[in-house]
Amino acid sequence: MANKLYLSWKWVDDQLNLIGDKLEGYDKLEFISGIPRGGLIPAVMMSHAFDVKYISYSSAKMLPKEVRKNVLVIDDIADTGHTLKEANKLDFITGTLAMRV
Repeated sequence: MANKLYLSWKWVDDQLNLIGDKLEGYDKLEFISGIPRGGLIPAVMMSHAFDVKYISYSSAKMLPKEVRKNVLVIDDIADTGHTLKEANKLDFITGTLAMRV
């Protein structure tokens, strides 16, 4: 059984700020969305912090392709990478707080 790792809210804030730093100068961001379930809270936190409207992932997937290119999709942990690969195929901008290695 794997050991659990407990992360602080400060760490989450720091990771969201790092993602935000990478998006600096990108002024076309229309929405922020989160992968259910783990990405929802970080996505809403980022939405508030960067003043970009939150949209559910199911709604974001229904947007036209040209709009999806301006949607940031957040996940908490990229474990296998399958979820973010799906989001990338849909032309979303993607970010994750952590990757399992």
